[in-house]
Amino acid sequence: MNSRFLLDSQLLSPSYAYNIAPAAFLDQCEARTDAKLQPFRKRLVDFMRDFRPRNESPLNGDYNFCAKFRVADIFDTIYGFHTGSLDMDGRREERYRFATYRLDIVRRYFDMVLAHSTKLEQPQSDGGRKRGWVQYKVSPSSALEIFKQRCNLGVYDIVWLNGFFEDLTQYQTAHPEPQFQRVFLLHLPTELLRYILDLSTPEGARVLGATCHTLHEIAVDYIYRSRLLVLTANLGTPDEDGNVPMHNDELPGYLRRQAHTMQRRFVEDAAFLLTSPRILNRMQKLCIHSRWDEGYRTLPGPVDWLKVAGLEPESSARTVFFCRILRGIELILAHSRALLELRLFSIPLTPTMITFIGAQNTIHTLELCSCRFTVPEEPYHQPLDMMSVMNASLTVREQDSEGLPNVFTFLPNLRTLMLSGREDFSLLVPDEHVREVSNPFRTLERVYFRYFEPSVVDELSEWIRSSATKFGGLHLTHFKMHTATGMLREDVESLIDALHGTPLQTLVLEGVSYVGPDLFQRIAEAFPRLNALTVINRTNRQSKLRSNIWPHPAWEYAQQFAGFQCLKYFGWNFSLEPRYVGTTFDLQYFEDGYPNEQNGEDEDWELCFEDWTCVASVFLAYCKTLRTLAFLDPSVAATRFDVSKDEDGKHVIREIQPGYRMVGPRPYEVDEFNPDDRSFHLWQV
Repeated sequence: MNSRFLLDSQLLSPSYAYNIAPAAFLDQCEARTDAKLQPFRKRLVDFMRDFRPRNESPLNGDYNFCAKFRVADIFDTIYGFHTGSLDMDGRREERYRFATYRLDIVRRYFDMVLAHSTKLEQPQSDGGRKRGWVQYKVSPSSALEIFKQRCNLGVYDIVWLNGFFEDLTQYQTAHPEPQFQRVFLLHLPTELLRYILDLSTPEGARVLGATCHTLHEIAVDYIYRSRLLVLTANLGTPDEDGNVPMHNDELPGYLRRQAHTMQRRFVEDAAFLLTSPRILNRMQKLCIHSRWDEGYRTLPGPVDWLKVAGLEPESSARTVFFCRILRGIELILAHSRALLELRLFSIPLTPTMITFIGAQNTIHTLELCSCRFTVPEEPYHQPLDMMSVMNASLTVREQDSEGLPNVFTFLPNLRTLMLSGREDFSLLVPDEHVREVSNPFRTLERVYFRYFEPSVVDELSEWIRSSATKFGGLHLTHFKMHTATGMLREDVESLIDALHGTPLQTLVLEGVSYVGPDLFQRIAEAFPRLNALTVINRTNRQSKLRSNIWPHPAWEYAQQFAGFQCLKYFGWNFSLEPRYVGTTFDLQYFEDGYPNEQNGEDEDWELCFEDWTCVASVFLAYCKTLRTLAFLDPSVAATRFDVSKDEDGKHVIREIQPGYRMVGPRPYEVDEFNPDDRSFHLWQV
């Protein structure tokens, strides 16, 4: 990892610094004099030096913590040659000779130290476990001084070094012949290097490009593909005068000073980008984020901190505050040449931005989250159509619910849409004017309604039905409806009837209160060519984050799947765990008169049935095309059954416990059949 890049790109915390590259990091910190790093330089350097020993006696063995990484790198280099692993420097023969020559010198002087050392062992007992410590007493101490002077390692912990040499000897015994690299990275054709970089992240491309000039010239197109501009809100940190508010009456003034400081920094970052055509002309993804309306510490929900600072949403002061910020964004959009994706978070959307986005003719993905938009009262002198945008994601707050849906009128070629409310605000159907002026269902293929208000599902169904009549049919292939509370039976049936006749391949109904077997019969009759189906039963607010006890046994639902001709995936939050009631767990002991010998365990648990592949077999018996049956909790596959065929053509059912990966506060599994707001990109075209 290039430490100069780390210093330039992040305001590093000390713990992060020493975990990445302590020795190089300390050297760079001491050498750099950038004004941007001055507030952090002394603190980080002092932190690294704190690891140096307090006692440098020959008994304890002194060391420099940072030097440990340099010494370990020498051993790792030798390990790599004898195990055949690759690194960025390449496994060249001359490099191996230099490393072994260096290590032989260290080993020779270290053996002299061991010859003058006495091993001291002190066994200890800790809760029945044998533990202890080992140290070496060097006498005379001049032997250790010679080792220090001749080897200049910076670390002289005899126990630590001896362990490295013992491990290295074992490696060399197991793999006596070093393995040299025959083909190096620079020997690969440029097309293959570009393919490698195309699969890498911008950070990975930056690290690879930092190794040499040739790779940098190839990687530069990938280094600057993505850019993030943030209007930061460093709440709780001292302002430019060194003040932190201690009382509520001081908070507005403090926030105003912080807001204008962060505004100035944002404008400086935008100006830097405008003066860097090398970056601007290669940028494909741009994300602009304001953090001034997010949650803070223990306060519930998001807070409009600009409003607390006295900048009311509709006030002239707020307009002036955002004027320079919006002008910088507009100029960036005007001068970008390769932009494909634009994401705005809590940034007002202006007609000028829409004009520049439309003029780009390259942007295909637009995400607007909590962005204010006001339709111009007078005819605008520039065209406002964003013809190239095919994927749109709009997250609407209550205060933006009237303005933001009007963006539909400027997106005539939408193919994928996520329209989302928030946990504290359920989404409503856009007003009739928006639906008449620009109906997105004319071109839409994939739709995701998130946090939709269940009481207006019938109104949405009527909109879909009238759109199908107006345009002679719809092109919908993917449809997901998400509600915080359960949709009523008649509303779900109305929605299914409205979607009838569309070439639907994937259907997700997340938030259904009625889940009788006839619901699946109705879905099969409406969409016999469906490929993927997900149904989440939600009876109340308390059950929305867990699997539910459905009203009928699984085999009754399986019978209804005979109507599906192409279904490959079915996911539901049907609970496989039996309902356990422990009120009579001691009945057996009661009948036996409570004997003295009791194991204290409920033996009934041993009778619990755990092999649920039989459930998948029942579904497969009615739906021969089924390949995946997922039991969700709530929308994550807690248990999944995959169906395949063996060499004889027989169906084989495997139970899989999917692995989780942490993203945000909870684990989740990306699922192309049932995406959430973080994985919706899987539906984008």
